[in-house]
Amino acid sequence: MKDLKQKLKKKTKEWLIGRLVELSLADEANADRIRLSMDADDGCGEEFITKFKRQLDRATKQIVDHGPGSWKSRVPTSGFDSVANALAVALPKNLKEATEISEYALIKLDSVFELQDECELEYLVDAFRHLHLDACYKLKPDPRKLGMRLAELSRQTEWGFFDGPPDGYFEVLGKEGLSAFLSKSKAD
Repeated sequence: MKDLKQKLKKKTKEWLIGRLVELSLADEANADRIRLSMDADDGCGEEFITKFKRQLDRATKQIVDHGPGSWKSRVPTSGFDSVANALAVALPKNLKEATEISEYALIKLDSVFELQDECELEYLVDAFRHLHLDACYKLKPDPRKLGMRLAELSRQTEWGFFDGPPDGYFEVLGKEGLSAFLSKSKAD
């Protein structure tokens, strides 16, 4: 890969753009990756969130349209992969957005989880939970609000992504947040 990088550095900007366009035309997933990478570099706020949610909606529809996966026909997860990768790049400067997009992704994954072998989507659940948790640690939201939000997400998802409270959140929640999570969970 290092050799490839060195060779690419010697090419002109026009040549590189031409190859990116060719890759995009050959595979829509490449076009999505490139668009999301640009959005991750440039974006923030509601427009940023909307673009990423739109990609997650398309990725969810792709999985639903595909139907259950099998050994011969893997579930198309490139849309979710693209969002997770671009969001990881955008995370340091877009913490609130990353939190909202990660929650949205987990809700979308929950909606298709029963359609697939759980193993095929579990790595995506882990990726988005990690992005969410990382954003929460860096953002340091009000622990009570976060506890209540996690309880709400637990209620919205059937597959236990936020049950417990979820692993890893104890430090960011603290006693106050944990108390809020437990009281909101019991009230619902």
